[in-house]
This record gives sequence, C-alpha cells and structure tokens, in this order.
Amino acid sequence: MNVLKSAVAGCTMLMVGGTAHAATYTASSIIEDETSYGVCTSSAASCAADDRRTITNVLGSTDGAFYSLGKGGELTVGFDMAVFTRGATVVLEEVTFKDPLSSRHFEAVDLYSIMGGVMKLVTTVYNTSKTATVNISHSFEYLKLVDVTSREYASTTSFDGYDIDSITLTPQPVPVPAAGLLLLGGIAGFAVLRRRKAAA
Repeated sequence: MNVLKSAVAGCTMLMVGGTAHAATYTASSIIEDETSYGVCTSSAASCAADDRRTITNVLGSTDGAFYSLGKGGELTVGFDMAVFTRGATVVLEEVTFKDPLSSRHFEAVDLYSIMGGVMKLVTTVYNTSKTATVNISHSFEYLKLVDVTSREYASTTSFDGYDIDSITLTPQPVPVPAAGLLLLGGIAGFAVLRRRKAAA
C-alpha cells in the first residue's frame, strides 16, 4: 500500500507540474510608446463621459470601468507573466451601452500579438458580442489593440471607437511529460495486479 501511495503522489506531482502555467492573468501595464489615443468625433463632454479617457481602466479584472481607444487609436498592454511561450486564450470584455444591431453602434479592433518587437495580426474583434474569446497558438510578450471601427463600419454611430473593460489571458497548458504518462500506466497495471492477488 505504501508503494502505491508513493507512486500516486509522484504522479500527482507530475500532473500538477504539467499544468502549472494554467493561471489566469489580466493586463497589468500600459506600454506607453506603443499606445496612442485616436479621434473622438462627438462633443468634449461625450468624449469624456463615464471616465472613458482613463487608460488605466483596462487594467485588472472586469469591473464596468472602460477605456475608449478613439477611432484609429492604439493600446498595448503587458502582463505579470513576461512571455507566453505556448500562446494563450485571450478574453476581451467590451462595453457598449446599446445593442449594436439595433442602434448601429458598431465598433471593431484588430488584435495583434507582439514578440521581440515584431507584431503579428491575430484577428479582428467586433463589439457585436460583449465578450470575445480568441486563441493564440504562438509565443508573445504583449497584446496590441488597434481600433478599426471606421474601416469595418462606414456608417456606424460610434464616435470614439472600441471600448475595452478588461483583457484576460489563460496560458496554454504544458503537456504532461512522457514520464508522467508512463507512470500512470504503471500505476494502473500495479493496481490490477494487486486485485488479482487479493482475489487469489
């Protein structure tokens, strides 16, 4: 029994080690030299309403506070994990007060990953869904959002582009080492052997 317990403990450690990087990260820093506000085409009051010009609103978890990129604006953020070596699942939380389909308040951003100063377009995200989930399968350090509302929607009623509340990442899990899989098979065989001996 002690042997079996030790083997199971070892297997558990390997399994935990294989998924140790599955924590969740939210945007924790603004990369200022890769960030710039775009254009707001409404009144000064509307362009500043709801604290939408406060860029730090994008940091941390979803809380209802948001930042408007401005049409053509750019936002680059970093995370507490320096490099996502195996990629990650990205969740963007957008804020639109009215249903875009009925109000024609359409907005969009291009999502880029950045690694070693090289940008790579991942996809275009639209505000027709409050939450957008995107899978990135390559390594990256930062994420960049570029408002493309005017490019995607010529007749939109949006006046200051995409509004972002939070950006959350879950790194792709590290596969269980081959040794861990072999150990699992060994434990299964050992358990069968013990049952046969007990039956005898």
